[in-house]
Amino acid sequence: MRVSKFIKVNKNILLEYIYDDSNNIGDSYKILLNTKDNQLNYSYIAGDNSVTNNTSENQLFKIDSISNTFGLVNPTNYSFLQLKDYSEGFPARHDTIKIHLPVNYAFGEYIGCYVKVFTFDYNNKKTYELSNFFFDISDVDQSYLLSLSNPALLFQEKLWGKYIQINVPSVRYLSSLRTNNAAKENTINYNLTGGVGLSITSPVFIDFHFINNKKTVNKVTTYYLTSKTSINLPQSPDFEKIGLKIEHSSSGDFFEIYGIYNGNISEFNTFIKNSVSLGKRYYVEYVVTLFEQNLRGKSIRFSIQDNFNEKVEYRPIIKFSTTTAIIDVEMNVIDAVDSSTIQRRASYGMLQDEVAKYSLNLTKINLARASKPKIYNIKSPEGAGIFGNLNGTAYTDGRLYGSAGGSLFSNNTNKNLFGSKNAGLSNFAASSQRNLFSRAGGRGTTMDTGAIPTDNQTGISQIADSTKTQVILEPYAVNYTVLADKFSVVAKSENVKVGKQNFYGIGRLKLLIQPFDQLIQFIIAQDVSGDQIIRNNGNTTSTEYAFAPKYLDLSGMGEVKLVFKNSKTTVEFKLYTQTQQNDLTKGQVVFRISQNKINEIRQIFDSGINVFYITSTMNTLNTVIYSGLFDLFDDKGNVTIINNEQKQQESEGGNNQEPSIISVVDVPERGTAVVTRRLIRDTNAEGGGTNNTGNANTGNANTAQTQNLNNSSTPTATKQNGITYEIDSSSNLKIDGYTWTPADVKKALTLTDLPTGLTIKDDAIYTKDKMLEKLNVLKGKLESLLQNKEDKDKYKQTQSQTRKEIGTDQEFAYYNLEFGSGMVNTRSAQATSQTIQTDYKVYNQGDGSLVTTISKMVAEDLKVNDLTKILGKSWIIKSIDKTIREIKVVQDTGSTARPGGPV
Repeated sequence: MRVSKFIKVNKNILLEYIYDDSNNIGDSYKILLNTKDNQLNYSYIAGDNSVTNNTSENQLFKIDSISNTFGLVNPTNYSFLQLKDYSEGFPARHDTIKIHLPVNYAFGEYIGCYVKVFTFDYNNKKTYELSNFFFDISDVDQSYLLSLSNPALLFQEKLWGKYIQINVPSVRYLSSLRTNNAAKENTINYNLTGGVGLSITSPVFIDFHFINNKKTVNKVTTYYLTSKTSINLPQSPDFEKIGLKIEHSSSGDFFEIYGIYNGNISEFNTFIKNSVSLGKRYYVEYVVTLFEQNLRGKSIRFSIQDNFNEKVEYRPIIKFSTTTAIIDVEMNVIDAVDSSTIQRRASYGMLQDEVAKYSLNLTKINLARASKPKIYNIKSPEGAGIFGNLNGTAYTDGRLYGSAGGSLFSNNTNKNLFGSKNAGLSNFAASSQRNLFSRAGGRGTTMDTGAIPTDNQTGISQIADSTKTQVILEPYAVNYTVLADKFSVVAKSENVKVGKQNFYGIGRLKLLIQPFDQLIQFIIAQDVSGDQIIRNNGNTTSTEYAFAPKYLDLSGMGEVKLVFKNSKTTVEFKLYTQTQQNDLTKGQVVFRISQNKINEIRQIFDSGINVFYITSTMNTLNTVIYSGLFDLFDDKGNVTIINNEQKQQESEGGNNQEPSIISVVDVPERGTAVVTRRLIRDTNAEGGGTNNTGNANTGNANTAQTQNLNNSSTPTATKQNGITYEIDSSSNLKIDGYTWTPADVKKALTLTDLPTGLTIKDDAIYTKDKMLEKLNVLKGKLESLLQNKEDKDKYKQTQSQTRKEIGTDQEFAYYNLEFGSGMVNTRSAQATSQTIQTDYKVYNQGDGSLVTTISKMVAEDLKVNDLTKILGKSWIIKSIDKTIREIKVVQDTGSTARPGGPV
């Protein structure tokens, strides 16, 4: 056990005495004998290689009591000093003394300090010294003794940032080394006292002095000290039973902090009250500090002067962390008489499930649509079944309903569910003895005939009076148990490999879990129904289906959680409330998978169970809303698949190759840039294709937002990145006014059939309910069909005119680069708009040096004429890479002028 007591010796000196029963040190040691003035004084000194700092080079002895003169322990200079060495023995318990100094304090007018530690012998007559430690701040050989506190100690409103530490043998431990009422031989207790031993009742005495100055004569240094400040401490802490506790309150969402003695708060109150009779007047100060991950919050102080059996109530407010937080509590029991302090510390660590309760913004519970179950109690006469007998009175034999011998829970030994004696539920075939709801004897109309029982064949199916409207109970066989009115549940998520816009039935959605913190959003629907739409396309009509999900209202389902589990491990995640994307009424939920839980999820995955659940907990009932599968991105199998796909694409020369610029050798004239054909990798095209397949590296972050231009569920027009896409009545696609026919679409996408019933949904084009391609990808493929200059010019002119008419001419623009002979600019508008918006770097192609930097130039506004003005006519433009914003030039040999620096 480690217990500290603080004594403030001076306004700038704080002495901490630490009782530590685990601090066992087994060093060699020395005994110093001082025979000056014919007196025998014994002192303990640690060995020269000791880590205690209580070594001979750090010891002083008294030369003159009147002038308080002390000298260094050196038997060579002083003949009355003798040192005797002892070998290392059994490890002895040591207590620790720390001398704390303020951060900006360096002993002021003094040059150091001196600490003497001593106690009485077994007979309480003679004193023996355990340390005569001194520190001289002007001596560079002792500079290693001064250490920095990390973190600094905050005590009585002052930061103590430096300390000097020594270890001395524990008086309590040494005095206990006795055998047969005598000091145990070959121990410090025996060798220091000459066999008498140390007192088992005497306190530990500490004398503290400042060092005024020192004087060196003939290489012999003497020190002059101030008067002493005396301190005495018990051999063992009289307060080791004092403790501190922080715990969750059982009365609400807050914490309770209180001191304890012998494990309970009532004895703590008694201890402080009884201390008054011993001359101690204690008060208690609690310092509470909240740590959010690695951020230290403000400290709050609670000072208790009386009523020490009352608990401090504390509720944290967590502003920044969503994963972990720690409440650190420091309790100081302070003596108002001498300012000595007993200190205790306690901490409480909160994980993600608890942090959410103390967040800056709390989520309100919507009780408007909470589930309100109705419970009915059916009362009937004593002994009656649920429906009684056919005359409305109770059955005397206590059966539920039906005839004797054939009813559910009847007192007959043949207890079949419904029907006559010996007639079971599974045997209700077309037999007069096998009816599900037959009357006594089992002779009612059979179920298979579909007839209603007659009056003289009344069974349980005919509950009402025969003269009134009959109520028929029609059984409906299902192969599963229905526990709720939620069925046909489907879900979709962005955290899947393919089909981000698709809803999947239970067990069909497959998540991809990354090995880091990850947010996962689900949109849960109860049904996805299709409405039939008949379109008149000129001479033909087509039937289409508009699919609209019916979102599942989760607001009344209690606590919703994401669960991964197998037979041994369960990992749960509550709703992530630090986002505005949760909308329980529309089935939208967001969970945060924290990185520190990935290893547990991996254990579940490695066990062969890769199932996740979205559950609802309400009134202790835990049910499943939706379930699906998951993969780990860094799983060996998944990584192998990704590598194989990469190798296959590389071997086929696909779009995974790194783009490069073809060097221009012949430049027609100075200042003219030639744009060459090259392969462009469009990140938005990864999820495309006629089969809507892709890979896990889909560039979602680069997908531009789209804006519908009409309010129908199947939009025929949209605007994306300043480009307008529209489907006219003849299924022609217009891109900024330029018309592409279905035949053009077929050719661009290499379709087998002519697409009909074209529609636009979000950022893709569909034929009926099948997606053909992303709009930006289709645009690039259509532009590649333009083979001659007239078509290209017409295309650009039409788009330019349309943009001016609808006011989007400033939202998007092409690079104003000329087409070279036989060269075609195949860069799509979407790829251009995704150019990284950073500075252009201009390099000398000859030596690779940086010529200049063109700062804050937006890619769409950069033109060749601008480059010529910026660089001057002394440079020839060789190539332009708009993706990495790099320009390569060569210097005209006819001029040596260079631009003057960044623009």
